[in-house]
Amino acid sequence: MKNLLIIAFSSLLMFSPLSITSAHQHSDKSHMPMNMMDDASIEKMNEHITKMNSALEKIKQENDPAKREQMLNEHAKSMQDMMGMMHQSKGDSSMMHGKEMSAEMKMSMMEKRLQMMEKMMEQMMGHTVEKSKKVHEHK
Repeated sequence: MKNLLIIAFSSLLMFSPLSITSAHQHSDKSHMPMNMMDDASIEKMNEHITKMNSALEKIKQENDPAKREQMLNEHAKSMQDMMGMMHQSKGDSSMMHGKEMSAEMKMSMMEKRLQMMEKMMEQMMGHTVEKSKKVHEHK
């Protein structure tokens, strides 16, 4: 588990500067599809993350192995849905309606997207931890 965390955070640290450099190099190309997320999409994703956090807490409390497995499967489906939302918002440039984006706006959007990715990584790590736990049914 410790190695998984080290790998995940190392990857994040390694690729973040590349994204920022790329955004800076292309900052004059306002027609370039950025990782657009409007406020409604962000709010929807934050609500989804809150539900997933709640689901993980319930999973931690569950002692019935069958029920726990069902809950983990539902959580995995929820994570897939979240990734779908993130992919859907990735190239949605319709938000700007042809308006030029400032470098600050592009950086702000990138920062929001990275924050959402960080929350998803937390969900994946929590899911992996709970999936690996052995729960014994008491008779």
